Amino acid sequence: HNDPGWLKTFVNYFQSDSRQILNLIVTKMQEYTDMTFIWSEISFLQLWWDQAHPTKQRALKKLIKSGRFEITTGGWVMTDEANVHLYAMLDQLIEGHQWLRNNLNVTPTVGWSIDPFGHGSTVPYLLSGSNFEGAIIQRIHYAWKQWFARQQKGDFMWTPYWQQRGKAPTERGRLLTHNMPFDIYSIKGSCGPHPFICLNFDFRKIPGEYTEYSVKAQFITDDNVESKAQVLLEQYSRTASLFPHNVALIPVGDDFRYNKEREVDQQYTNYKKLIDHIMANKRLYNVDISFGTPRDYFNEIRRRTTSFPTLKGDFFVYSDIFSEGRPAYWSGYYTTRPFYKLLSADLEHNLRAAEILFTVAYNTARQGRHVNAIK
Repeated sequence: HNDPGWLKTFVNYFQSDSRQILNLIVTKMQEYTDMTFIWSEISFLQLWWDQAHPTKQRALKKLIKSGRFEITTGGWVMTDEANVHLYAMLDQLIEGHQWLRNNLNVTPTVGWSIDPFGHGSTVPYLLSGSNFEGAIIQRIHYAWKQWFARQQKGDFMWTPYWQQRGKAPTERGRLLTHNMPFDIYSIKGSCGPHPFICLNFDFRKIPGEYTEYSVKAQFITDDNVESKAQVLLEQYSRTASLFPHNVALIPVGDDFRYNKEREVDQQYTNYKKLIDHIMANKRLYNVDISFGTPRDYFNEIRRRTTSFPTLKGDFFVYSDIFSEGRPAYWSGYYTTRPFYKLLSADLEHNLRAAEILFTVAYNTARQGRHVNAIK
């Protein structure tokens, strides 16, 4: 996930991280021919594309066509779902999708919303109307996560309040949604229920960086691959057991990860050794494991599952128990920084007015056959 503005400005993030990530991934995926990757924020991708060499552009198109590089959601940003107006959500989605269609000839089919603080039913409704096949969410109330886990209902058909009963499941408005079962999307928080075990499988070790994972993780060797595989599969199995189909989707990343060539090599080669060992001993482990994308996950669970439970409603207010060691409700940002909220609303108003004016003027010119005006 690449935030278009957080601890740095949008441009600073692009210059220090996002540009390097895309350059490295496009290059390394040609070397590592089974590696997969996803990208969501088109604002960064557009900047990269405008500066990329034509060879890199062609390589990215080839990777996307192969299905190994997946564009998820495809919005200009990963939109907030609590404060913003419907128009803002829709406009940034249109902006991203139009850019993708015009430059890469691709239309996303899977949503990836892992960092909004709470989730509403509006975004799934918009994605369903855009012919999406599924979506993945992350930050919901910890009590909801516990309930989904106990009931094995973390994959569900998300339906808006206004959906009429008795309608066919394929009707627009319903969207197959996967709730990531644990607290956060980092490797530490996503490989299984035990974060301190998962730290052993974040293989980033960059000289000069001192982090909990750089201290904890050991690279995979012939001597430790068997024991490490057993530990990893125990976490993966616990994750899969939270769903009736016994399939686990495990992201391997975090905010602005893979910005160093060393990390790309470290993560890929160590996971590759684990995967190869497990697949070479299928009779021992009774597991299928591979690199993949969210689309692969949804294809697999649809193959195994004929129906999914239905959920109506939203996931506000977001609350976690990991950031402070006790329940923390993320409601303060609904009202903070009122100046920026007002400024955003005013700009959206002016933008919408300009779009309406342009549409009227364009159609008037076209109907009057004012060719020069249209050009």
